[in-house]
Amino acid sequence: MRKRCTAELATLDLRPGAEIQAVIDEVGARRGRPVRMVPFDLPVAAPEGFLITTADEDFIVFERRAVPLYQRQIVLHEVAHLLFQHETETVLAEDAIAMMMPSLDPGLVKRVLGREHTNSVAEQEAELLASMMGQRISPWSTDRAWDVVPEDRELVERLVRALGRADHPGTR
Repeated sequence: MRKRCTAELATLDLRPGAEIQAVIDEVGARRGRPVRMVPFDLPVAAPEGFLITTADEDFIVFERRAVPLYQRQIVLHEVAHLLFQHETETVLAEDAIAMMMPSLDPGLVKRVLGREHTNSVAEQEAELLASMMGQRISPWSTDRAWDVVPEDRELVERLVRALGRADHPGTR
């Protein structure tokens, strides 16, 4: 599995500091179709990320409320499924797609690639390649400031100070 992921990684033009959009654009160019990232407030029982493939383009839907580093991992995981052309079962019905993405015609959706079985070889392979891609882009890249609801801002800022991170930019 590691050899296959390493071989796939070698085919990508990933440089340190590359933006996730550059990865998406490269995969779209390989597939000859746009790949779009769709941040979304997903229901609790939904996967944290999944692919929707239509006749003309691919959509990577991911949890908008996740921290940026985890969002990147979710997106790269789905990118890995695209690169490996993993086949999976449809896990969301057309009515669920219509509810979550009303602007997308469910009749155009050919397949939804949301994985439920994290122990499958395809899932492990996608997670490994996603981690390798993330490591290649940057070993650690996250926004040091974060969004906090106004009513919790004072508490969070006090915790940051109490933990000895006075230099931390804190909350927005």
